[in-house]
Amino acid sequence: MRKKRTPQFSPDLPFRGHTIYHELYSVSQWLDSCPQFVEWIFDDLDSQVNHYTGRNALSAESVLRIAFLRQRFQFTFEYLAFVLVDSPLFRAFCYLEDGQTLRKSSLQSLVCSIKAST
Repeated sequence: MRKKRTPQFSPDLPFRGHTIYHELYSVSQWLDSCPQFVEWIFDDLDSQVNHYTGRNALSAESVLRIAFLRQRFQFTFEYLAFVLVDSPLFRAFCYLEDGQTLRKSSLQSLVCSIKAST
């Protein structure tokens, strides 16, 4: 089941002194002020076949933030999967839960399901 937002997540990001922190913090605040973006992503993801069994899917909010990271830093899906496992800053920015890991194929599937018009 996919949710629009990640409930009860602290918006506090680690590594406050780094320049990337300041950029991601600003982008995070901007994304939070534009909830319509999450709605658009949710609609794109919801148009796929829904399965009501198995693991909980990433929230639309997390998918939006992952897509932003990929575009901003020009990560390959393989490197993006590594960064989301390795970097507490990027994990916090994307609202990933502890122990939540993503493979490059699932990242590619999620990001590529966002329509060009969105």
